[in-house]
Amino acid sequence: MVWHIGVHRERALEYALRTTSAVASQLCSFATSGPRFELLCQRSSSDAIDSRAVVIASGLPASTARPTPSSARSRQLPTSVVTIGSPLAEASEYYRLWNMARECSYPTVDHYERDCEAAIETAWFHQLALLTQVVIKRSDLCYQHGRLLYATLVQYARKHVREHLNIVETGTARGFSAVCLAKAMHDAGATGKISTFDVLPHDVKIFWNCVRDADGPRTRADLLQDYSALINRYVIFYQGDTKQELAKMTFPRVNLAFFDSVHSHEHVMAEFSSINGLQETGDIIFFDDYTPDLYPGVVKAADEICSTYGYGKNIMIANNQRRYLIAEKQ
Repeated sequence: MVWHIGVHRERALEYALRTTSAVASQLCSFATSGPRFELLCQRSSSDAIDSRAVVIASGLPASTARPTPSSARSRQLPTSVVTIGSPLAEASEYYRLWNMARECSYPTVDHYERDCEAAIETAWFHQLALLTQVVIKRSDLCYQHGRLLYATLVQYARKHVREHLNIVETGTARGFSAVCLAKAMHDAGATGKISTFDVLPHDVKIFWNCVRDADGPRTRADLLQDYSALINRYVIFYQGDTKQELAKMTFPRVNLAFFDSVHSHEHVMAEFSSINGLQETGDIIFFDDYTPDLYPGVVKAADEICSTYGYGKNIMIANNQRRYLIAEKQ
């Protein structure tokens, strides 16, 4: 079932979707009569609707129990997702944007792949991006973090043969990064799990601002059906606020963390606090959107973590809107 937004709430959501990312990221809540409604713009990285600007209607306080995979608790959650009730564009528009994105070149990323001696299969990569990264948004499409994550994890896995790898991602969205990481695990012959967190549910039908919206709302599980073998082997989806849910987890070690949820200093630091002490020399934190002009909170938090807790910095520049930081524990 897809919930439709009431008029007064729709105006608030529309504002969050149309405003600049800096403002949208500060829109955390608003009240209506009846249940408490929260507008969660859990990254809002200028993606007009990056699946993050959703309204959660909750009449119950958040659970303090240890989180469980969304597939295991799907129909028992006290929250209901409210999202837009129709596609944002025709499928042809997504294909047009996709074809443009595929023509872009990224020499820095090419060089990094050569250094790692690991490159994700091009056709496979762009097909996944069509479903999960090609969206209607104000900024240029750029999904090169998928290539960087793949190369980073393959290189890491080759150095840690026979180890069980624990990968953490905050900000699942449609599942692009999680599937890229799963592909890396598979191709490197690694064992382990990818735990990925987001406010969005895995098994509730919604529109995702993607090419398949023309066929009607679908669950994330349905959207990623072609990648179910990788997902079933490696990925566990958790629903909830990443800061709160990650803090409930108990990992013996976090080999690689990918932070891509709320782009604020406070939130990134809170997420880091949940894995601080769980990384050893050579372990990695990958910070998305390490772009000073657009996301100063991310940059401030990442720099503070690196300088205070002993991480080396490798800044990757895809274009003037997208920079990434690959931080390695020293």
